[in-house]
Amino acid sequence: MACTICWDETVLSKIMCAEGHATCETCLELYVIDKADMLGKTDFLAAQAEKAAAERNEVRRAQLNGACFCPLHGHGCEARPFEDRSLALHTTDGTFGKYIQAKTLLPAARKVKDVIEKKQELSMMIPNARQCGRCAYGPVELYRCNDLAAHHGQVGDGDGARPIDNSCPRCGWFARHISQWPPWDPTA
Repeated sequence: MACTICWDETVLSKIMCAEGHATCETCLELYVIDKADMLGKTDFLAAQAEKAAAERNEVRRAQLNGACFCPLHGHGCEARPFEDRSLALHTTDGTFGKYIQAKTLLPAARKVKDVIEKKQELSMMIPNARQCGRCAYGPVELYRCNDLAAHHGQVGDGDGARPIDNSCPRCGWFARHISQWPPWDPTA
């Protein structure tokens, strides 16, 4: 049986899809690496996966999850993706590692998307928040008085009163006026 990519019929080491299409191990190496690289360069991966789910496009969802289909998939082949075990047996450790790494991209993209969405929600809740001008720590709420030096270190009335500290809680950076504190960037 000829390889679906190079059409060589003499190759003995090959992987077969569920529909009987053969791909030689040499071509499979390049094919798997190419698919992994392409997935790694996919913009808005999490959003594309959501769109595929909304459209009930299971093939696209599988591809965005890092699944590797027969090279003839979409050209007459309807076989399910290759199993991880089969790819491990027919590719080098390096190639299989790239394949596994590609399978982690969508879960990571979803986590990043969730974090960004939560930060955007926070920025809407505290639109006047600031961030440190040195280390970008934020959100920092500096309120009541724009002259931060006027009350810095001042101790309030009452038991247990602590000195007012208008410096960055992380690195100690201090600016005398609120305008010197950059607006909070929730993506920083």
